[in-house]
Amino acid sequence: MAIRARTGLLETKSCDDDGLEAAGFTVSDGGTIIYPTDTVYALGCNPFKAEAVSDVYVMKRRDPSKQMPVLFATPEDAWALADLPESQRNRVEQFWPGALTVVAPLYDTLVSDFLMLPDYKIAARVPACPCTRMILESCGPLIGTSANLSGSPPVRSPDQLEDLGADLLIDGGTIEGDGAPSTVIEIGETVRIIRQGAISKEELRAVWTSL
Repeated sequence: MAIRARTGLLETKSCDDDGLEAAGFTVSDGGTIIYPTDTVYALGCNPFKAEAVSDVYVMKRRDPSKQMPVLFATPEDAWALADLPESQRNRVEQFWPGALTVVAPLYDTLVSDFLMLPDYKIAARVPACPCTRMILESCGPLIGTSANLSGSPPVRSPDQLEDLGADLLIDGGTIEGDGAPSTVIEIGETVRIIRQGAISKEELRAVWTSL
């Protein structure tokens, strides 16, 4: 397994002003970055650059029919695209910032072409990691899929990263925790759990009693 961070092939920056500036430039230029989140290291790009999004699918060897989440710096940023009634937004925000990804209808179906989103839905999350939120403030919304080949375990340390071909790594050190990914729910006429992760079903049931 090639480790780009070790070989020097991948530009590596810390989560500081210099790194944030580099991340912003890379993303705006259509590049891809690997960055820490509150759960695992993520591979991301500008979700509104279709070629960059396609690059991420290729890097991960991910089935293009499988949706990738978009991370936002604030709930207000997420609600600009995710169409939920206020009552549901209030419930979601009990877990944001945090490890809950919410699949919801899109406000503007036209953006689905850029995001390669099926069924006019978006998977949105506001992470809790301070470094991640600074990156999002610098770059804007980012694709936030785990930085590993599809089918491989997600990684919590730069030393574990595979050679995916990304342009920039923001090194945030080892991510604490057990490496569980975010919990994914879909909110429509009903609420259902798509993937059990860092947030338990019991925690969700305390908010959505119908689960």
